[in-house]
Amino acid sequence: MRKRLLVLFMIPAMLLFTVKANASNCDANKLREIKQEASKVKLTYEEVEEVVNNQTTQGGSDAGYDYDVYDTYLKVTISNLTDDLYVKVINTSDNSVKEFYGKDATDGTISFKWTDLKTIAKLELKVYTSSNTSCPDEEILTDYKTLPKMNEYYTWDGCVKNPDEAICKKYVEKDVSYEAYKKVADKETTKKTEKVVEDKSGNKITRFVKKNKKGFIIGGSIIIVLGVVTTAVVIIKRRGSRII
Repeated sequence: MRKRLLVLFMIPAMLLFTVKANASNCDANKLREIKQEASKVKLTYEEVEEVVNNQTTQGGSDAGYDYDVYDTYLKVTISNLTDDLYVKVINTSDNSVKEFYGKDATDGTISFKWTDLKTIAKLELKVYTSSNTSCPDEEILTDYKTLPKMNEYYTWDGCVKNPDEAICKKYVEKDVSYEAYKKVADKETTKKTEKVVEDKSGNKITRFVKKNKKGFIIGGSIIIVLGVVTTAVVIIKRRGSRII
């Protein structure tokens, strides 16, 4: 009997806990509106090359030549932020967190520099309700984004000659091994080798025959006639020897 009473007591307690955990201080209409706003929040990036210094060469044949020093980074942009929202950007690689608030945005947009171009970053984008609402700090939406790293093989000869290969792009979202690069580079070398071998073994001879087709026909005819005449002479000689 006591066990039954305990179970009966626990059921409403669990229901109460569930309702409380899922409850929101925002009314249903407002919460629906906030969710629609959160669904429009996007994280994008673009490469930026910024001139940070101007220098002059000091020696050699290029002495006195001015050149610019560039700082390359990714400009990460979070768009469509409203006053009712703020965002946490979590780098799952090192668990670092950046927070951005809609109230600080310009036309709903906030941007920041991403300078670590040697590492692929897996980002987790969490959108929360802001203190501007009656239900602050409620997680509304979670999204994921990968920031690529600069490909070290991008400027290598094998990639310069195969720019359309996925592993030869300037930025990659997966690590590229030397073995993978070597396959691309070797493929280019193999193509060249096959072309040379083909030219040496067939194409040049074929082109020569086509170019001198008439000569081959005339020459061939002469050889055939000479062969027939020679054969006839040999036969006559043999017959003459028999008669003698």
